[in-house]
Amino acid sequence: MRKASSLSWILLFSLLEFLFRSGEGQASANFDVGTLPSRVNINDYGRVLLENDNRSFDEMNARLETEGLKISDLLWGGYRDGFYWVRLLLANESAEAQTVHLITANRLTYYFEYFIPDSEQKSQVRIKRVRASIPTLELTLPPGQKLRLIMKLKFGLQDTVSFYVEPPPPAADDTNGAPFNIQEMAFGVIIGMIFLNICLSLLTREIIFFLHAVATGMVFWAVFLLSGLTYHYFNVDEWNRFLPVAGCFGVAANNAFGQVYLETRHNHPRIHLYFNIGLVIGIIGGVLLALGASKTIIYFTDVNLLAIVIIGLATAYLFPPSRHRVMRFYIIGWMGLAGCVLIWLASEYGILKRSTFTENAMTLGLAFELIIVSLGLADQINHYKNTLSNYNRNLEQTIEEKTRDIRSIMEYIPMGVFMIKSDNRIHKDHSQLLEDILPVQELETNPATEILFGRFEGSSDDKSQAMSTIMASLGENIINFEVNAHMLPRELRDRENRIWDLTWNPIEDKEGRVEKILVTMREVTEMRTLLEHNQAQQEELEIIGEIIAVPAQRFVRFVRSTRTMLEDNAYLLSHATDIQRDEVIKLLFINAHTIKGAARSLYFRRMTRMLHDMEQSYAELQKHPEQTWDLERMQQEITAILQLLDQYETMARLKLGRNLEQSRSVELSIEQAEQGYFVLKRAIQERTLTDQNILGLDQMRSFLHRHVFRSARDVFTEIGDCLPTLARDLHKEQPTLELQVDGFFVKDQAEEVLRNIFLHLLRNSMDHGIETAEERLQGQKPRHGLIRIGMKLEDRQMLVTCEDDGRGLNLAGIRELALARKLLSVVESRDPLRVAELIFDAGLSTARHVTDISGRGIGMNAVRRFAHEHDGEVSIHLGNEYPQGSGYYQFQFHIVLPRRFFEADPIPTRQSVA
Repeated sequence: MRKASSLSWILLFSLLEFLFRSGEGQASANFDVGTLPSRVNINDYGRVLLENDNRSFDEMNARLETEGLKISDLLWGGYRDGFYWVRLLLANESAEAQTVHLITANRLTYYFEYFIPDSEQKSQVRIKRVRASIPTLELTLPPGQKLRLIMKLKFGLQDTVSFYVEPPPPAADDTNGAPFNIQEMAFGVIIGMIFLNICLSLLTREIIFFLHAVATGMVFWAVFLLSGLTYHYFNVDEWNRFLPVAGCFGVAANNAFGQVYLETRHNHPRIHLYFNIGLVIGIIGGVLLALGASKTIIYFTDVNLLAIVIIGLATAYLFPPSRHRVMRFYIIGWMGLAGCVLIWLASEYGILKRSTFTENAMTLGLAFELIIVSLGLADQINHYKNTLSNYNRNLEQTIEEKTRDIRSIMEYIPMGVFMIKSDNRIHKDHSQLLEDILPVQELETNPATEILFGRFEGSSDDKSQAMSTIMASLGENIINFEVNAHMLPRELRDRENRIWDLTWNPIEDKEGRVEKILVTMREVTEMRTLLEHNQAQQEELEIIGEIIAVPAQRFVRFVRSTRTMLEDNAYLLSHATDIQRDEVIKLLFINAHTIKGAARSLYFRRMTRMLHDMEQSYAELQKHPEQTWDLERMQQEITAILQLLDQYETMARLKLGRNLEQSRSVELSIEQAEQGYFVLKRAIQERTLTDQNILGLDQMRSFLHRHVFRSARDVFTEIGDCLPTLARDLHKEQPTLELQVDGFFVKDQAEEVLRNIFLHLLRNSMDHGIETAEERLQGQKPRHGLIRIGMKLEDRQMLVTCEDDGRGLNLAGIRELALARKLLSVVESRDPLRVAELIFDAGLSTARHVTDISGRGIGMNAVRRFAHEHDGEVSIHLGNEYPQGSGYYQFQFHIVLPRRFFEADPIPTRQSVA
């Protein structure tokens, strides 16, 4: 059994070996051309090798004998870059000489060379190339002749080829004859249409004609190569390698043409995107192939061919010819081309019989497509022309209607509208109202500038500038008008005291020159009156809002002290002599600086701005003593602020019902007056003070105490209300105000003194003493600063102290500044207290920048002045240097004021004691 199985395997292998050798022998046998009925595929009678390293003919001939593959095993498709060496074995076993055609069935063979290795065969066999489109050799073999034919091939597209042998047709040489005549005629039509589209593109400056010419030119290039005309006209096959390049660029150009032709950007953006993708792929593939990239890049471009088919179908669906007129020609043209291509392919593959039409079907299809699409472009142009003609007719009608409307408007519009022509005359088309505004005979013949500016008020200089601007702008470049337009009046007042608002607009020609100037005049007298009234009301509302935010008593004190200081300034100005000017300007500045600080703390914005301007002018006079004083302007500044102060008082009295005189009186009810009267009467009659009399007098004293004195805590709390504003303006955290003043009361007169003094002290502390939050945190201090104010009685005087936990007094900076200005000698500068006292000198400040809060060196001088005016004194008491070596010293201000301005806690009544 085991022997039978072994015998079966031996027989099987023997059979397979026989079949293999039988097939190999058939492939190596010679094909007999002596009995050739028709076209025969002879691929099985050949061997092929792919060579990529430029080997010699002898080496490749030898290798074909030993390593050659079947043609169908290697030339099956794909895109390779090497040369194919093909060996074919033919023979004529008939008794007569035979002539046959050997066809290399690949239209894109761009390298074709043949060899006959045997010299004897080479002398016996006649061979020549007889066809251009497909490499075809005409072979004539004598009777009994064998032929060993070697061919070296390279293809421009797919590496697919079949070799056929057929009897020669009746007209064997197709290099001359009807097919090429028809083809050349078609190519002539195509070239003519391409040239026509280029000319139309240059004439109309429309890109669509140029794109159509480019797209057709690329397809024409491809058809030219497929038709074998490079060999026909130039006897070369190498140009066939550019067919893939022409195909890629043709796809790209047709994508671009389709976008513009169908207006996909506006009609269907998504299709437009797909066209763009195909365009980019086509350009990239064409460039790479043209630069000699590997043929395998064609795999990438093949996807583009499939994509353009899909895009074409989607385009036909989304742009149905029933709705898109241009699509009709597009579809007809491309369907005609596609049909002709299919006919040509069917002829190539033997489905249809070869004929003159099938041979040239692709060329004829391209000519048909070019003509139809060109007709579509012509129809589109004609359609645009008709549309434009209709639009022009409608536009003319619209212009005529608008002209009538404009004339009607110009007749009834309540404005003066006119144009000044280049000859300085008013254009005839102007509004009817202009004749009422400018009642001048022959309005259109007189110079426009004289008519316009002759009837309106204004300085002769302003009118002259306006006239010069108009005359300099007319007929000149529009830049002249734009540069000088600010000299033209925007508002004029006529002799009837009417106010006219004017606008000036240049009308330029195509060269950018001012041809006319359009002027509009609109009466705004009533509007201006309402606007001024509204502005006055708005200012009143702002003032009322500012007054409401301030307690009545505080407002009264501000008005009283401000008026007093302003009147002092006015007196100083009117009585100042040249000798006193240095001292006068110092006093003027101190008063202005103090009032501004008070106004700022109460949020009186408008008054603060005016006082700041006044302060600035005084600062300039201090800085430049030689400068002449403009006394009239300085008095006007004071008068303007006094008028504003009067306005504040009026608003408070009339709008808010505040009685500004109440602060200087104490109101008593009838019952309180009767009670006080009878208490005093009994005390006088009895001549002794009984417990009941003492109790009555004590009650009356307590009542009067509440109305004559204010709690020191309330006074300083009110003064400290300016701290949030100062902190915000200086970009610092609001400090804590610590008051050690309980048990003390302040008279009205002392309150004004304290208010003026601490206004400057608090500003000085916030600006120079307390640091920013970041600096305090770096110095191991709390984020928020601390200002401490205390009070105590000493030797029939009141001592008020003020200190902060800031950086301290810059004693080193003051000493350096004092020595530089020669305010102290070197010996004096060694005394720290003597140096510290310099802060009370006017004009001395260590601040680097002057702000509207401080920095001028005036505040501390004003503090001492206010104290001296009320029999008081201000001094500075130094502490320790902190940190050591920094030059900064802790310090405390001591303000000493007379005892008569203050009151301690009232003596308790006997009733309360009991």
